[in-house]
Order: sequence, then structure tokens, then C-alpha cells
Amino acid sequence: MNKGGRAGSLLLLVAGYGLLFATLVVFFRPPQFPLNLLVHFPLQYAVVGLVLAVLFGLSRGRYWAMGMILLSIANGFVIVNGINGPPVTSSAPSDKLLSFNLNLTARHGEATADWIRETQADWVLLQEVTPSHLPFLESLKDSYPHQAIRPHPSYWGLAILSKHPLINEVVTQNQTANFFTLSVQSVGNNGGGLTILNTHLEPPVSHEKFQRREIQLAALKMALDRIKGPLVIGGDFNATPWSPLYRDLLSQNRLLASGSVLWSWPSGWLLPGIPIDHFFGRDGAQVRVLSAGPDLGSDHKPLLADVAF
Repeated sequence: MNKGGRAGSLLLLVAGYGLLFATLVVFFRPPQFPLNLLVHFPLQYAVVGLVLAVLFGLSRGRYWAMGMILLSIANGFVIVNGINGPPVTSSAPSDKLLSFNLNLTARHGEATADWIRETQADWVLLQEVTPSHLPFLESLKDSYPHQAIRPHPSYWGLAILSKHPLINEVVTQNQTANFFTLSVQSVGNNGGGLTILNTHLEPPVSHEKFQRREIQLAALKMALDRIKGPLVIGGDFNATPWSPLYRDLLSQNRLLASGSVLWSWPSGWLLPGIPIDHFFGRDGAQVRVLSAGPDLGSDHKPLLADVAF
């Protein structure tokens, strides 16, 4: 075997062992940083496993090829296990929800506004709302006359736009942890009352931000504990259904997942991304994610869902 062949075989072995390590991390879901960053990508690992299986097969590494296929299947099992939301069983008429991280540096105009109107969502939850986005929100008042807006110059601005009247607007915040929530009460098409909470959690890309996320999770629980009756929570959680934080969020707050793993970040990629924007329901509110929207100039895709309560 020539030098090029030996180098190629060595690279394949390194990639194979790397995929094995990443798959073990996905299965055991360690909460420690930075290992916890690896748990978000089982779909990508499954694809890599299939590619490596082909490459090992071409290089006559039959047993390695079989091992890569098994690792792809294992990651596929993890993906399916993340689709853990019950189907919507309520016979009540459903209302539509839309969640969209605007991206604080993006400028949105009529194209984005027209798409939002076309969805006919009853409530629109927006994240990373800055003062520069206020004219854009004003342009939507023809379709969404009721608006609760809390802009912020950085990542933490929030807004809820509604076709229905909004009451009891509540803002919770923890400045130390960069944590904010915006909640409102509204009435759906069936005449029933619903609380809608919008939030944006820190991305766990450094040890400091990982620690702040733990504080944010505790603060979010305190905010949710004060809410009684049917509740929908939506926003940018910077967590996939396979992460420890996602599981803790559900179990600690009695939330029901929507059962979706539609990828919402990053937008504009040909390859699949990861699902980090979500809706959850509680106390009679059942949420079902319908689709992820198009690339509208943000790094996130909008997420469209319906809710019955």
C-alpha cells in the first residue's frame, strides 16, 4: 500500500472512532460542557455513518462498514426517540401559532410581513427584537393590531403579535443571566382563555454561557410556576430534543412537546440543520408543529404550529 493509501485508511479509522465516540455521547447525554455540545447532531452523525460505510466498503473494510451502518441505525433510533410529543386529541377548534427569531442584525420588510400575514397565525412570537425592528412591527398592525413588544439592543428582545385582544402582559427578567420572558393572556377562536409565553435561552457555546443556561432554566421554572390554566410556551431554546436541558425543561415544568424535529437553524443551508426552536403546551393546551417556514433573511426558519385547548 502506498503512502496515500495508508493515509486514507488512517483518516477513515480516525473518522470511524470519532463517530463511535460522538454516538456514545448522544446516547449517554452528559450534561458537562463541552461534551454536551455533541448531543445535538444525531441526524448529521447518521448521515456521516452512511458515507463512512460506503468508503469502508470501497476500501474492503467490510466489518468497519457494517459497524458504521450500525452507528447510523443507532443515531436514527435517537432521532425517532426525540419525537416524543403526543398527537393533538382535543376536539376543540385549533388556533395557529408562529415563532420566529428575527435575528438582531437582519432587516425585515414587506416580504417577511407578507409571509407572516399569509400564514394567518393567530399569535406571532418573535425573538431578538431590537428597536430597529419597530417599524417592521408597526407595518403588521393591519393584521395584528394587538402587540406586546419589549425590544432590546442585544439578543433578548421579545414580542407577541395577536389578532385577538391581549391582557395581563407580564415581563420577567434576570439581567445577570440575560434571561427574559414575555407572557400575555388572550382568547382563542373557541372563546377559551390561553396564556402564551415567549422566551429565548442562551446558546451553550462557552462554559460561561452554559452556566448561565442553568440559571435561565431555574428562572423559567419560576415564571411558569406562576401561570395557571392552559399555557403555550414558544421561542428559541437553543436546545434540540436530544439534549439534557430539553428533557429537564419538559420534566421540571410538566410541559408536553409538540412531537416535531423539524430543523429551524441554520436557515439557507442545503444540508439539514438542527431543531432548536420549539413550542410546548401544558394544562390542556396541546400543540402540534405543522411546518418550518422559508429563509426570510434570518439565521432561523420560522416555525408554524397549531394549538387546541
